[in-house]
Amino acid sequence: MVGKSNQNVFISNRCFEICRIRDIRVRDIEIGLYYVLQKAKALIAKKEEGNKEFRSGKYENALNLYTEALSIDPHNKFTNSKLYNNRATVCSKVNKPRHDISDK
Repeated sequence: MVGKSNQNVFISNRCFEICRIRDIRVRDIEIGLYYVLQKAKALIAKKEEGNKEFRSGKYENALNLYTEALSIDPHNKFTNSKLYNNRATVCSKVNKPRHDISDK
């Protein structure tokens, strides 16, 4: 439950940061919140899909899904840090140490 709370705080802060930088009106803030929320939902769904593949032993599929998820919202450090960790775990399972070392 704490993770979802942190994710919601991240989403709120990100939206207000974007709006502050661009001096955007309230309606635009609502649209921005919707956009960021949709990206967060897509990111989490892709991460969960990767987790499911990992649990099934389909490591290559999991690796690809985690990689796809990382491209959804590169600014979401909270979830992306978990994705990098998951990718490193998959790489160790399939003996691809070079791949996990190249992650930033």
